[in-house]
Amino acid sequence: MINKLNVVLATATILGGIAAVWFFWDKIRPLIFRQATSGTEHVKDGPTSSKSDSLTKVEKLMPELLAEMRTDLANHRFGGNLSC
Repeated sequence: MINKLNVVLATATILGGIAAVWFFWDKIRPLIFRQATSGTEHVKDGPTSSKSDSLTKVEKLMPELLAEMRTDLANHRFGGNLSC
């Protein structure tokens, strides 16, 4: 029984490590291949994309959620009692 548990834990550890490398591949790749970053990263939406453009897209995707968040922030300013 203990041997089976050890195998399961070892497998989970290995799979977790693989998942972490896979998840952070974009961050690790320049270190592995010694690529110099030029400071101007390519943005998938195009070179003219900005934070306000991104926020506009998010608002179009989830207007109800953002409206609720605005209401919550207006009604419950920081520093108040935040009990759940």
